[in-house]
Amino acid sequence: MEIYLIRHAESLPRDGMDYETSSKVSLSECGKKQLKSLRRVVSKLQFDALFVSPLQRTKETAEVISQIKNISPMYDERLKEHIVSLSATGKKYKEIKNMTRREVEWKPEDGESLTECALRMDAVMKEALKDNKKSIVVVSHALIISAFLRMRAGVSGVPKIKETSITKLSYEDGVYKVFFVSRLPFLEQVRRKLLSLL
Repeated sequence: MEIYLIRHAESLPRDGMDYETSSKVSLSECGKKQLKSLRRVVSKLQFDALFVSPLQRTKETAEVISQIKNISPMYDERLKEHIVSLSATGKKYKEIKNMTRREVEWKPEDGESLTECALRMDAVMKEALKDNKKSIVVVSHALIISAFLRMRAGVSGVPKIKETSITKLSYEDGVYKVFFVSRLPFLEQVRRKLLSLL
């Protein structure tokens, strides 16, 4: 089975918000432009199913993919972003997030460890594998994708997953093989390169 893990496009700022409030934030204008590049790349992919986190930014990203291939998204709560903390905001949130990245088994009282987060995505994958799909797309979030890659695909550390990036894996005989991690659609690569030169 081929698996494409796609991070949502850029959202409006979520700094200072708790987890529940940030889950309702829409895409930014830049994120909407990123979808144009993503649309071109996804139109070349072949896949049988589309699994999506139910947060607003992933829903909006998945709508574009769904329309291209005329495949209905299957929303799954287990694909939500890593629950660093339900209540922490601002500086405290960043401190907790950094701690969970350093210590993947550690978690605060009202959050989850990176390992627990990865296990949520892993459960979705196992169910997809049972359905004998040839190829699937999963639209989710940076930290859950990173955590899953680290746990199941042997990617060292916690890789950086950028907005609208695509990670390609295959699964065969109980083994995940990574083809590439966090490749951006071409126009997005050009935009970032130009911004870095300014």
